Amino acid sequence: MFHQLLAPVAGSLFLSFVVGFIPILVVLILLGVVRLPAWQAALAGLITGLIIAIAVWQMPVSLAASSALNGVAFALFPVMWIVWNAMWLYNVAVRSGKFELFRRWMVYNVPPDRRILLLIIGLAFLFNYSGMSYTLGLAISKVGAIFPFFSVFLGWIACFLSGSDTSSNALFGNLQVVAARQLNLSPILMAASNSSGAVMSKMISPQNVTTGVSTSNLVGKEGLVIRRTFIHSVVLACLLGLLVMAQQYLFPGIIPH
Repeated sequence: MFHQLLAPVAGSLFLSFVVGFIPILVVLILLGVVRLPAWQAALAGLITGLIIAIAVWQMPVSLAASSALNGVAFALFPVMWIVWNAMWLYNVAVRSGKFELFRRWMVYNVPPDRRILLLIIGLAFLFNYSGMSYTLGLAISKVGAIFPFFSVFLGWIACFLSGSDTSSNALFGNLQVVAARQLNLSPILMAASNSSGAVMSKMISPQNVTTGVSTSNLVGKEGLVIRRTFIHSVVLACLLGLLVMAQQYLFPGIIPH
């Protein structure tokens, strides 16, 4: 039976954090520096994640593959929901005589590549099942008194992987609360920090960027967009971290109980 390892690299949580962060770096570098299409960068990140999960986190090959496929299958459910709504919208458009206008809009604005969503969600599921996400979270929670600042980046990482604030809360929300209680911090504030930090990485989350560029003349240029917005994302996350620190230590009275 597979047991998730939290510090598989020489028993060091820091080194394990560095290795666990490699798939995310691969995606960011291929998108922002090499400027590969989003689906190719996501595929490279997923393959890197599979190799690390199997070789370092000692995850069985079958389980690693099934976790990634599980993420792909999970991502298909929203697709089927969209298909159902598209059929409903089609019937409305035909009966109202507006279908031709709608068809023209779809030709120019529909996202050309749907693989990015499947690949990124597959990577997020792999991170979760292998234990890499918990290693990243646990390592950040060990920073002590400055945890309120870095708690923002837990949500930032989770949303980058999943593209969803809700999924970010599901991934690291409980960890934030547990770490807050261990460090005698506000669990409410840390949970809110996770959710707010997730918002700061939406501008560089590959599937969100892919959806955004599909309505503009930047189709296929996801890497350019992420390269331009990455610094903004990090700076805003840092400012949010400073705000959370101020709320925790300077103005704790404003935190709801």
